[in-house]
Amino acid sequence: MPVFTPYLIVVSLFAVLAFFSEKATDKTRTVLNIACSIVFLLFFGLRGDVGWDYAGYCTRFYDLGWNNVGDFFLHHDSVTAMEPGFVLCVILCRYLCPNFHFFLFLCTAFTYFLTCKFISANIRNMPWALVIFICMGGLLLHTDFIRSAVCMALFMYSIRYIEERKLKMFLLLNLIGLSFHVSALLYIPLYFLYGVRIPNKIFLCTGLAGTLLLFFNIPLASYICIFIDKVLWGTDNVILDLREFSILPTIQIGTVERLATGSLLLWCHRQTCGWYNSDRHRFYLLLFFLYYFFSSFLWDFPIIAMRFSLMFSFVYCIIWISLPETASKSWKKIVFIAAIGIYMLLRLVVTTNVAVFRYTNVLLPC
Repeated sequence: MPVFTPYLIVVSLFAVLAFFSEKATDKTRTVLNIACSIVFLLFFGLRGDVGWDYAGYCTRFYDLGWNNVGDFFLHHDSVTAMEPGFVLCVILCRYLCPNFHFFLFLCTAFTYFLTCKFISANIRNMPWALVIFICMGGLLLHTDFIRSAVCMALFMYSIRYIEERKLKMFLLLNLIGLSFHVSALLYIPLYFLYGVRIPNKIFLCTGLAGTLLLFFNIPLASYICIFIDKVLWGTDNVILDLREFSILPTIQIGTVERLATGSLLLWCHRQTCGWYNSDRHRFYLLLFFLYYFFSSFLWDFPIIAMRFSLMFSFVYCIIWISLPETASKSWKKIVFIAAIGIYMLLRLVVTTNVAVFRYTNVLLPC
């Protein structure tokens, strides 16, 4: 059986539930949402040795204790060092139940609950939103980037406090996220950009510039880092470390997808469609272009580009469900849904069709 088969089955099940949820009554939709939640938690929360980072997290879980807690979040080795919030969370979970899979289940349940709160506040069809979420980054976050998943879930939940202009609650949630992973720093400035009307020309120029950097293989981020490194320390050692896993860029299907999605967003924004007239959805437009920015402008640091862009991947749940609603004819909506469906299928297969993603579950025999 191909490695990607279990993931394809789960996503297909969610897609079927999404079809029935589209025109279901509120009571039926609640039942379908509960079914999605059970499947998600069983599949991701009780997963076994899946993903690139499973072994590393498992080893740290059993090595951690009050006697050596400082060795993990005060260590200068980037491989060993862990943020204090995550370290304390691991220790507390060990006292509740000294089992790594119990810890994974708690993390999955926590992030899933916050993700559902965000989705339900914006989208009626939760199964379809989960399909998009899983295929566009949620799968990687819930298998490899556990700490980043917690950060993103806390930010998603904190968006309500951005809208209500409650700075203290927003900072509290994202500082908790920061204690799990330093990438939460990306979220804090966004509070002050909510409601700011950024001209479409800036988005357009950003998209074109990112595409040109990829097309002509221009390592702009490397040049900037080399310049800063030489000015501050007179060396270029840092840039060599950062580019250890660097690869030459190519114009791939993902690049085409981001260009197409960005173009559609700008066109709808320019047409002043109702969906785009609120501060909330202009904010989601900003989040998408941050996703595009990190994917394109940091191509010469592929690990960093992937990590940073994944932190904003949840915005696809909003824009890919809302874009078809602006279509004037039903056939355009069908074409759009079919196009993103095929793309997500290809992305899911490419992501999971490697040996480390061979699915196992603690409830099933090996």
